Amino acid sequence: MSEDEKLLLMPGDRLSTEEEYLPAGNAFAEEGIVYSSGIGVKEIAEGKIAVRVVGRKIKKLKKGMYAIGSVVGDLKSVIFLKLDDLEFDDKEFFAPKDGKIVLPRRGPRPPRNDEIMKPCKLGDIVLAKILFNDPDVYTMGIMEDIAGVVYSNCEVCNNPLSLGSKRNVLQCKECKHTEFRKVSSAYGDFNKIKGILEENTKI
Repeated sequence: MSEDEKLLLMPGDRLSTEEEYLPAGNAFAEEGIVYSSGIGVKEIAEGKIAVRVVGRKIKKLKKGMYAIGSVVGDLKSVIFLKLDDLEFDDKEFFAPKDGKIVLPRRGPRPPRNDEIMKPCKLGDIVLAKILFNDPDVYTMGIMEDIAGVVYSNCEVCNNPLSLGSKRNVLQCKECKHTEFRKVSSAYGDFNKIKGILEENTKI
C-alpha cells in the first residue's frame, strides 16, 4: 500500500475523477468527481475506488430520507436550509450540501389578513423530506403532515413558540404574540422527531 493509500480520508474528500476510477463502497460521484462518504482509507481495485471505513459506518443523506436543519436564507420563492448531520448508534448520515424548499406560487393564507404565509422563517428548525438530490443542493419538501417547522422563537421577544389553538398557528406564552407557519405534527416532540429520523437507517 502506498503512502497515499494510508492517508485517513474524511467524508467529502476528493478521491479521483470518474474517468480514472468508478466509485465503489463508501464512495460517490457528483459531476464527474468521486468523493469519500466515510472515514477510512482508500482502496483501488479493478478500475474502481472505494473507502475502507474505520470505526462507525458513515453514509450520505439521499432521496426519500427526512432531514432536519435551520432556515438560513429566505428569498421570494425559495427557502434555504442548513442541514444537520445525523447520528444513530454505529451509523452516521452526513449532509454534504444544503437544502432548499421551493415555494408554490400561492401559499396558504393566515385567517386574519390577506398576506400570503411563508411556511417558515429565518432561524426556524425544520423537518423536511429530500425530494431530489440535485448536484449542488437537496430539494426538500414539507407538504406531509409530519414535515414542517418543529421549533421556532417569537419574533417579538425571542421566547420559544408553542402550538396555538388553530392549525399552523404558533403562540408565544410570554407576550401572547401569534405567528403562522407550516407546522409539523411533531412540533416540540423531540422523541417523535428522533424516531422519524431513525427511520432513515432503513432506507
